[in-house]
Amino acid sequence: MILRLFRSAISSPRLPRLSSLAGYSGLELSLPQLEDASAPLEECARRSLRVICRLGPVADACDAEAQLHRLSSTLRRHTADAAAAVELVLLQAPAANQDATHDYLRAIQPVWSEFLEEHTSVGSRHGRVNAHGNPLNHHVLGVCHLLTSADGAALRAAGLAEAVDIYSPTRLALTARHLASASASSASASSASASS
Repeated sequence: MILRLFRSAISSPRLPRLSSLAGYSGLELSLPQLEDASAPLEECARRSLRVICRLGPVADACDAEAQLHRLSSTLRRHTADAAAAVELVLLQAPAANQDATHDYLRAIQPVWSEFLEEHTSVGSRHGRVNAHGNPLNHHVLGVCHLLTSADGAALRAAGLAEAVDIYSPTRLALTARHLASASASSASASSASASS
């Protein structure tokens, strides 16, 4: 496993100088930052830096679709090499309960698939392979979903596993909250089995 570090410029008023990114694999940028005429996609491509584009937080599936269309339009304005610098699109999904999250993924799956069909370089030019050494295609790598529940907590690990099972191939972003919920779930399951 290789750890790749991306410098986030999401909350920065201006983008960092790309020459200051020694040790980083690339930048995390928001959609408005990429839409800016001075966006650094061309320069990132020249320096072999990668870009994660964060969309959202989205209000619903329609908003996610609109943001993916905006990103698609932005990528079409750049050269193929510059567009290929985008390694990952991170969709920050609306906070919802597990059923609403599944409804959201069901509604948005055709849209993210269409986006990846049009932009085949997103997520596919970076030499990733699965456990068997076979290349992973852009449908596995190109779009990732950051899911939270309606109360702001992470969806439980079982809910995440179910989402990946139902909407294959789907890539989910894990946060410390997801990992904590998995630990809490296994701890409560252990204490429940110990008390029976």
